[in-house]
Amino acid sequence: MAVAKKKKKDDYGHSAAKYYLEQDLLTGKIPLDWRAMSFQTAFATRPEFAQFDGTCLFQGHLQQARARAKADTNTGAKELAALKKDRERYPTKTTDHHGNPVWEGSQAQAYLIMDVRLGNHKNIKPADFRLTRAVYSAFSLKVFRNHIYQQEKREKWVAHLQREQKKKYSLPDDAN
Repeated sequence: MAVAKKKKKDDYGHSAAKYYLEQDLLTGKIPLDWRAMSFQTAFATRPEFAQFDGTCLFQGHLQQARARAKADTNTGAKELAALKKDRERYPTKTTDHHGNPVWEGSQAQAYLIMDVRLGNHKNIKPADFRLTRAVYSAFSLKVFRNHIYQQEKREKWVAHLQREQKKKYSLPDDAN
């Protein structure tokens, strides 16, 4: 007995138009303020919008997407302000209870994220890679090595999640 493959839904919720509209609002290609760009101008920015629905439906989709994006932005701003207030009251510690430097939020962490994304850690032993930046030397080799592996796993996981997110939408093959 063969299992039938699930068909992707043809509704707007799973369309390429919705995906691109949300991405364009996040990146600022389409502004959140309706006064900055009319729905007709936004409609003309991508051919995917015209393929799925007409301008009358697009206007409603754009209004709803802008409202969701604004709500997300407002929530993020409130959370950031609350975190800033909390950090003023209770500053983060720079050392743990053993006197070792804390990795989370350190300059070494920021550099390692950048180096792993650029692939600077490839083809070099962690002991030698640790010597490439002075901030890495504050951490033991064992701790530093584990953070390299952790960051590699995280990059792979994020890429996987992005691929899965794109699978939810009916995107053209070159966009996946």
